[in-house]
Amino acid sequence: MMITIEHSALPTMSERPQTPPLRPTAPKQADLSLPDPTPPFPSSILYHLKTTYLLTYANIPQFILPTLLFGLSTSLSPTLLQPAPFQPAHHLSLTYTLLNTILALLCIWSNTIIFDLSNQRHPAAIREDHINKPYRPIPSGRLTTRQARRWTLYAVPATYALNCALGAWRETLGMYVLVWMYNDLGGSEEHWIIRNALNAVGYVWCSVGIVPVVRRGCGGEEGLSRTGWVWCGVVCGGIASTMQVQDLRDQEGDRSVGRETMPLVFGDAAARWSIVGAMVGWSCVCCGFWIVGWEVWVTEGLIIGVIVWRLLWMRERVADALTYKLWGLWLSSLYVLPLCHDSSLLGLLWGVDTVYKPPTQEFDK
Repeated sequence: MMITIEHSALPTMSERPQTPPLRPTAPKQADLSLPDPTPPFPSSILYHLKTTYLLTYANIPQFILPTLLFGLSTSLSPTLLQPAPFQPAHHLSLTYTLLNTILALLCIWSNTIIFDLSNQRHPAAIREDHINKPYRPIPSGRLTTRQARRWTLYAVPATYALNCALGAWRETLGMYVLVWMYNDLGGSEEHWIIRNALNAVGYVWCSVGIVPVVRRGCGGEEGLSRTGWVWCGVVCGGIASTMQVQDLRDQEGDRSVGRETMPLVFGDAAARWSIVGAMVGWSCVCCGFWIVGWEVWVTEGLIIGVIVWRLLWMRERVADALTYKLWGLWLSSLYVLPLCHDSSLLGLLWGVDTVYKPPTQEFDK
């Protein structure tokens, strides 16, 4: 039996349904506004605390602790305060000083949260953190960019209210301006000179803002003396000329976003030698500024020696990360130099009579 097929029953080419041609589509970009990863209450409390810790983790040894030391040493040094004489009625008890220190640490940490939220939620920063710091909340998926924006929206007025209550409202306003310039105006993406300068001013300005917090309850000493402002300028110069130490560990990520850091502009070796020369030079300037003893000179030399050895002979990325932390130790050693010059700290802690006495003039009789 033969089956015949009539040609008229088959659709012709013109009658067949035409499918649209395939068009190349652009690759989908990663969605930065993922669903809320927060677990339900009460686990969310611990979750948010860990997220906040990871947000500021990288700044603890290099910024938070040195800034606290700068505020403490400046607050306890009569030479840096205005007026300079350290009157007995303005002495703080050890308990009150410790309480103010905790409040100062809270101020520094809250301001650091504002900076990190503003810094880490930008697309370029997220791409860099995927390479350099994948543990941070946004690249690790603990926090979305939408949540980071909302955190910033709520944290700014809360932090400012805290600083106003503790007497540091002027300094906090100035810090917000610097954060805006560095993150939102793209100061962190500019030439390495502008980037280092903004970092240095931010370090010192935030440190100065801690002084009124530590000096709460003293009454009388308000602001820095002329020597205090000169010392801030010296410290600012030291930070600005060595800040490229943070870029040594981040070269791969900085290269991926086109950032003009000193190691990428002038080369890795030139950046390392510039840090060595600047650290040695500024250490000599700072020790000479306070006319410290030989023990302090030796201590500074040992710290610099370790850092120089690591800079020149240990150039792996992991080693550079530890070297950056040791740079924070060197910075802290400069911050406490005023206490090596003044003896007021002994009187504060042990009750020794170290009240400042202005020189008396002798007249011929």
